[in-house]
Amino acid sequence: MKTLVLLQKEFKETMRTSKIFVLPAVFIFIAITSPLLAKFTPDFINMMVQYTGQQINIVMPPPTYVDAFVQLFKNIGQMGLLVMLFVFAGTMVEEKTKGTATLILTKGVSRSGFVASKFIYATFFMTAIYLVMTGIFAFYASLLFPDTPWDKALVGLAIVWLYCEMVLAVIVLGSVLCKTYLSSAVFGLMWFFGFSILGSIPIVGQYTPGYCITLALERFQNDFFFVAYAWPIGTSLLVILGAVVIALRAFKHQEF
Repeated sequence: MKTLVLLQKEFKETMRTSKIFVLPAVFIFIAITSPLLAKFTPDFINMMVQYTGQQINIVMPPPTYVDAFVQLFKNIGQMGLLVMLFVFAGTMVEEKTKGTATLILTKGVSRSGFVASKFIYATFFMTAIYLVMTGIFAFYASLLFPDTPWDKALVGLAIVWLYCEMVLAVIVLGSVLCKTYLSSAVFGLMWFFGFSILGSIPIVGQYTPGYCITLALERFQNDFFFVAYAWPIGTSLLVILGAVVIALRAFKHQEF
């Protein structure tokens, strides 16, 4: 019951802040523009070349559904996650600095339950936005690329969602560990760029969470191999579990 009350509190606070507009707007923008950019970028480039009057012969392959997903996953992995970081970086920091954390804990709420409610609500909010984004993207992608193999696409989308959840867990952890919004945002940025860099390292990268987005794209080109999926997915789940456990333990010993 107390968890439900805390979740209701989080929802009401979200409705009163810019969170309810910023993150959905960014993900909806990504959903709409990604298939459109994939479809019309070659035409736009050719039009610009003709406009300049230069005799340049640019031969570009016709756009496919893969290009739409490349745009989608790239935009999520860059713009989407960065906005999510700045939206959730103050999740626990604000509670501690404003004194509401102390007030809530005096009402009989356990520290573990308080932190857990933050993770649960952040996951719910991000997942709801992700599903809306997926629906909008699917609508436009189906119109522009009717041959999209949605069985493979849904697997790729699920893998990218897991990566978003992993980044979100680290962001909330940073908000628990840090005392200010700035330090929490820097903590999240460091881990975010760290995962991205690790995922791009040859040989080593394919075993890290940062490889999830690449793996999601490879789903369109290669057959399913359990080992290839197991490592990045498994390490992502371990990071999520580790972030939750560390946050729960750390908050039990904090004074504010």
